[in-house]
Amino acid sequence: MSLTTIEVLTVITVLVVAIKLLWLLLSLKSFSNFAKAIYRKPKLIKVIFLVLAGIILYFLLGAGMKITEIIAVSLFASMLMGIGFASYAEKLIEQIDFKHVFRTQWCYTLIWVILLVWGVWEIFC
Repeated sequence: MSLTTIEVLTVITVLVVAIKLLWLLLSLKSFSNFAKAIYRKPKLIKVIFLVLAGIILYFLLGAGMKITEIIAVSLFASMLMGIGFASYAEKLIEQIDFKHVFRTQWCYTLIWVILLVWGVWEIFC
């Protein structure tokens, strides 16, 4: 059986999420310690996630998806993440310095602006 690129990415996602959920069910403290250790170096984790996001985008585009489809799926994923985020939003929002949010999130914001311009370009040009 030969899997497509999108199917391979799906299998990877299913495995990672299944392992995470199982880990959470079996040892919440162990998972918590792992998560804290990972996020102790936010600059490094940002670079790792940026590289992984670039690789995944490359494979999705190579599999024939258009940027508009990827953005639409991102909307769906954002709504799912929003459900989980909602429980913690009040405490997290208190920690955000909105005066400097673009200074600290410039890379993230730039990526979204590029993706959005690319999507609009694909639709209208």
